[in-house]
Amino acid sequence: MFEYSRGAKGIKPKFHKFYNEIEVYVEDEDDENLYEKLLKQIIGDLVKIGRVFGVGGKRNLYDKVGDYMSGRLKGSVFFIADGDFERLLDGKIPVADRFHMLEEYCIENYLFEEEAICKIIQEEKPRLKIGRIKKDMKIPECLEMYVNELTSLFACFIFVQIHKLGEANVKIGIGRFISNGGIPRLEKKKIDRYVNRVRKSNPVSGGKEFDKEIREIIKAMGDNWRERKRYICGKNYLLPLLRFEMKRYSVRDLGTKSLRFRLANHCSFGSLLKLKEQVKGLGYGN
Repeated sequence: MFEYSRGAKGIKPKFHKFYNEIEVYVEDEDDENLYEKLLKQIIGDLVKIGRVFGVGGKRNLYDKVGDYMSGRLKGSVFFIADGDFERLLDGKIPVADRFHMLEEYCIENYLFEEEAICKIIQEEKPRLKIGRIKKDMKIPECLEMYVNELTSLFACFIFVQIHKLGEANVKIGIGRFISNGGIPRLEKKKIDRYVNRVRKSNPVSGGKEFDKEIREIIKAMGDNWRERKRYICGKNYLLPLLRFEMKRYSVRDLGTKSLRFRLANHCSFGSLLKLKEQVKGLGYGN
């Protein structure tokens, strides 16, 4: 498949400046269409966005922010970074009027609106009423259960990153932690197996110190499941679990990319108000 070189990707925005009022830079190169749809949903006519440009990771995005702050990058630009674990890792987060870090792990974390999920199910099963789907699916309860089941795993992922252990963590993906055969489910024993292996093999501290630090990390993640959800990866963990839940409701497997794009069509994104207000604060649309 044809791909732009890194140098060519750097000049792509110049080809769009004639219909862009703002050039938006994000981390992931394969998520540009999703961001374009989402931004047009929340910003509307506030500002015209012709394209969103993925730069291939947080480090590259931070470099772009640095280019803007030093004057090397010209024009009307805006930068959006995933939240990841940055606020818990004491990372050097850029401070700029045109930089926004999501409050949750990634953009997919904002797609779990009950109404939007139920509308997609209704599109697949038109005879069902939204009220019936809500009653049967219990989306908030399912999401709470998944966050609670994944909390210890993600606390361990954070531990690995804090201490730079070099252990594979978030990018492992959910496949390693679900059941085989039938409609997949999270398996606690597989999560415990990973956590216990890190506990036994890490050179940083003994078992008791590890347990203490994991408790402290979980406390820092939040006092309730909604707060802890901010540090759970929606793209590679929560969204696949939603797909599995929909299959249990006899909805065909839509695939992660298709599901998230359709959710973006239906979500209100009230939880992204801060992003909207930051763009508005730049003076666009006034």
